[in-house]
Amino acid sequence: LFADISQYTPFAEALPPYDIIHVLNRYFYLMGQAIRLNSGTISDYVGDGLMALFGVDDSTHPALRAVKAGLEMFKAVEKLNPYLETMYDRRFQIRIGIHFGEVVVGTIGIASMKKVTAIGDAVNFASRIETANKEADTSFLISEDTYAQVRGKVYVNRCVRLPLKGKSGEHALYEVTGLREMPPT
Repeated sequence: LFADISQYTPFAEALPPYDIIHVLNRYFYLMGQAIRLNSGTISDYVGDGLMALFGVDDSTHPALRAVKAGLEMFKAVEKLNPYLETMYDRRFQIRIGIHFGEVVVGTIGIASMKKVTAIGDAVNFASRIETANKEADTSFLISEDTYAQVRGKVYVNRCVRLPLKGKSGEHALYEVTGLREMPPT
């Protein structure tokens, strides 16, 4: 799962660095709660973006848990927005992209700066899907492979076919709008 804040640059340009750090820490805390609640792990932060992994510690339905986390992340941003409006006269909107695929998960880095991360084309693909939200005018896209894992369990508004930077051909991406109620098991 990749997530990014829409229109972050104008927000960051309008505020002092201390306030940016404060807001990002609040935002990342809320995103982390939604991700951990669904057995995911934040692997990396890059500016206002984050990468989360699912299926590392719990391999049960990782694609569905990632989609659930994404939906909860949107709810968390809506809870954060009244604070941002009051303090900074701004709102956050986020974009999320999810891909289900094979990766190598391991520890990378030096000494005390090591972290668990994923490496592989599936990671790059998920990042490209998050970015494709701009072109598709959407906020939550999943790959065809992810959709195959969650079909019947999520609501999809539409399917868009787009070329993705660094990938050949067009790719079917599905806009997730909600979670279907599942009968208790």
